[in-house]
Amino acid sequence: MKRQFVMLVAEDHPDDLALLQQAVADSEVPVDLKVTQDGSDVIAYLTGQVIYSDRETHPLPDLIVLDLKMAQLGGLEVLKWLQNKPEYAAIPRIILSGSSVERDVEEALGLGVSAYFTKPSGFHELKELMRNVVGFFCRSQRPARK
Repeated sequence: MKRQFVMLVAEDHPDDLALLQQAVADSEVPVDLKVTQDGSDVIAYLTGQVIYSDRETHPLPDLIVLDLKMAQLGGLEVLKWLQNKPEYAAIPRIILSGSSVERDVEEALGLGVSAYFTKPSGFHELKELMRNVVGFFCRSQRPARK
Protein backbone atom coordinates (compact mmCIF):
# COMPACT_ATOMS: atom_id res chain seq x y z
CA MET A 1 0.00 0.00 0.00
CA LYS A 2 1.31 3.42 -0.96
CA ARG A 3 1.79 6.04 1.70
CA GLN A 4 -0.35 9.17 1.75
CA PHE A 5 0.44 11.68 -0.97
CA VAL A 6 2.05 14.85 0.40
CA MET A 7 1.77 18.08 -1.59
CA LEU A 8 3.73 21.17 -0.58
CA VAL A 9 2.15 24.39 -1.87
CA ALA A 10 3.61 27.89 -1.87
CA GLU A 11 0.90 30.49 -2.39
CA ASP A 12 0.84 33.99 -0.93
CA HIS A 13 -2.64 35.11 -2.03
CA PRO A 14 -5.24 33.99 0.54
CA ASP A 15 -8.12 33.80 -1.97
CA ASP A 16 -6.08 31.73 -4.43
CA LEU A 17 -4.94 29.48 -1.59
CA ALA A 18 -8.50 28.92 -0.35
CA LEU A 19 -9.63 27.94 -3.86
CA LEU A 20 -6.63 25.64 -4.31
CA GLN A 21 -7.22 23.98 -0.93
CA GLN A 22 -10.87 23.35 -1.82
CA ALA A 23 -9.97 22.03 -5.27
CA VAL A 24 -7.43 19.61 -3.77
CA ALA A 25 -9.90 18.54 -1.08
CA ASP A 26 -12.46 17.80 -3.81
CA SER A 27 -10.02 15.58 -5.71
CA GLU A 28 -10.64 11.86 -5.58
CA VAL A 29 -7.31 11.17 -3.86
CA PRO A 30 -6.58 11.92 -0.20
CA VAL A 31 -3.82 14.51 -0.05
CA ASP A 32 -1.82 15.70 2.93
CA LEU A 33 -1.61 19.35 1.87
CA LYS A 34 1.21 21.36 3.41
CA VAL A 35 1.02 25.11 2.86
CA THR A 36 3.72 27.76 2.89
CA GLN A 37 3.38 31.45 2.12
CA ASP A 38 6.46 31.99 -0.04
CA GLY A 39 9.59 30.43 -1.47
CA SER A 40 11.71 31.02 1.62
CA ASP A 41 9.20 28.94 3.58
CA VAL A 42 9.45 26.18 0.95
CA ILE A 43 13.22 26.07 1.44
CA ALA A 44 12.81 26.07 5.24
CA TYR A 45 10.26 23.24 4.92
CA LEU A 46 12.46 21.13 2.65
CA THR A 47 15.54 21.58 4.81
CA GLY A 48 13.61 20.96 8.03
CA GLN A 49 14.37 24.33 9.58
CA VAL A 50 12.65 25.84 12.61
CA ILE A 51 8.96 24.85 12.72
CA TYR A 52 9.42 22.25 9.96
CA SER A 53 12.01 20.11 11.76
CA ASP A 54 9.59 17.32 12.75
CA ARG A 55 9.44 15.02 9.70
CA GLU A 56 6.45 13.16 11.14
CA THR A 57 4.42 16.36 11.00
CA HIS A 58 6.22 17.85 7.99
CA PRO A 59 7.29 14.95 5.75
CA LEU A 60 9.16 15.59 2.54
CA PRO A 61 6.61 16.20 -0.20
CA ASP A 62 5.76 14.04 -3.19
CA LEU A 63 4.98 17.17 -5.22
CA ILE A 64 5.85 20.86 -4.89
CA VAL A 65 3.40 23.42 -6.28
CA LEU A 66 4.85 26.92 -6.61
CA ASP A 67 3.33 30.25 -7.44
CA LEU A 68 5.60 32.15 -9.79
CA LYS A 69 5.40 35.57 -8.17
CA MET A 70 5.49 35.77 -4.38
CA ALA A 71 6.40 38.64 -2.08
CA GLN A 72 9.68 37.39 -0.63
CA LEU A 73 11.02 34.58 -2.78
CA GLY A 74 9.24 33.52 -5.95
CA GLY A 75 8.85 30.19 -7.68
CA LEU A 76 11.74 30.76 -10.09
CA GLU A 77 14.11 31.44 -7.20
CA VAL A 78 13.02 28.22 -5.50
CA LEU A 79 13.60 26.32 -8.76
CA LYS A 80 17.10 27.86 -8.99
CA TRP A 81 17.82 26.79 -5.41
CA LEU A 82 16.57 23.26 -6.11
CA GLN A 83 18.86 22.87 -9.13
CA ASN A 84 21.90 22.38 -6.89
CA LYS A 85 20.19 20.11 -4.39
CA PRO A 86 20.36 16.51 -5.60
CA GLU A 87 18.64 15.29 -2.44
CA TYR A 88 15.39 16.83 -3.76
CA ALA A 89 15.84 15.90 -7.43
CA ALA A 90 13.19 13.15 -7.28
CA ILE A 91 10.47 15.54 -6.10
CA PRO A 92 8.46 16.82 -9.06
CA ARG A 93 7.63 20.49 -9.04
CA ILE A 94 5.03 22.47 -10.92
CA ILE A 95 4.31 26.14 -11.36
CA LEU A 96 0.73 27.33 -10.95
CA SER A 97 0.78 31.00 -11.88
CA GLY A 98 -1.35 33.86 -13.06
CA SER A 99 1.36 34.60 -15.62
CA SER A 100 1.28 33.08 -19.07
CA VAL A 101 4.20 35.18 -20.27
CA GLU A 102 6.32 33.01 -22.56
CA ARG A 103 9.58 34.19 -20.94
CA ASP A 104 8.33 32.98 -17.53
CA VAL A 105 7.29 29.61 -18.95
CA GLU A 106 10.61 29.13 -20.75
CA GLU A 107 12.64 30.08 -17.69
CA ALA A 108 10.67 27.74 -15.43
CA LEU A 109 11.04 24.87 -17.88
CA GLY A 110 14.76 25.60 -18.18
CA LEU A 111 15.01 25.35 -14.39
CA GLY A 112 13.54 21.86 -14.38
CA VAL A 113 9.87 22.41 -13.57
CA SER A 114 7.82 19.31 -14.41
CA ALA A 115 4.87 21.36 -15.67
CA TYR A 116 3.74 24.97 -15.89
CA PHE A 117 0.05 25.80 -15.56
CA THR A 118 -1.68 29.16 -15.82
CA LYS A 119 -4.20 29.55 -13.02
CA PRO A 120 -7.66 28.85 -14.43
CA SER A 121 -10.18 31.66 -14.31
CA GLY A 122 -12.93 29.63 -12.64
CA PHE A 123 -13.17 27.22 -9.72
CA HIS A 124 -14.53 24.37 -11.85
CA GLU A 125 -11.48 24.56 -14.13
CA LEU A 126 -9.12 24.73 -11.14
CA LYS A 127 -10.83 21.73 -9.57
CA GLU A 128 -10.46 19.75 -12.80
CA LEU A 129 -6.81 20.77 -13.16
CA MET A 130 -5.99 19.74 -9.59
CA ARG A 131 -7.88 16.46 -9.99
CA ASN A 132 -5.69 15.68 -13.00
CA VAL A 133 -2.45 16.87 -11.40
CA VAL A 134 -3.02 14.99 -8.14
CA GLY A 135 -4.24 11.90 -9.98
CA PHE A 136 -1.21 11.84 -12.27
CA PHE A 137 1.47 12.42 -9.65
CA CYS A 138 -0.22 10.25 -7.03
CA ARG A 139 -0.25 7.30 -9.41
CA SER A 140 3.41 7.74 -10.36
CA GLN A 141 6.06 5.78 -8.53
CA ARG A 142 7.67 7.63 -5.65
CA PRO A 143 10.89 6.85 -3.83
CA ALA A 144 10.72 5.95 -0.16
CA ARG A 145 10.98 8.90 2.18
CA LYS A 146 14.10 9.14 4.27
